[in-house]
Amino acid sequence: MTNHAKALSKAANIFKVPNLLTTAFAERQDLIKEIQEEFPDQKPIDRTGLNTWEDERVLDWVKKSGHKKIVMAGLWTEVCLLMPVLSALGDGYEIYFLPFFL
Repeated sequence: MTNHAKALSKAANIFKVPNLLTTAFAERQDLIKEIQEEFPDQKPIDRTGLNTWEDERVLDWVKKSGHKKIVMAGLWTEVCLLMPVLSALGDGYEIYFLPFFL
């Protein structure tokens, strides 16, 4: 899992892909250190809900990016990706998703 997360993070940096890091309930678990190491200046958005797409800070960032094609990645497909992917699709975005756990 961490190898996939590290590889994806490195690729995002190499290709200068705009990225936004989020975590749920940071007081219980930190973001995977291999991801944070690739983006040392970015403080992850600590959300309190499971659906990332319901966090106004995330939606503001996405809207400001101007992109309609989005790549989402997460640790658990059924928790981290299912709800935000479906929500973003419903809002008209083209979504590509990558689970870290393969």
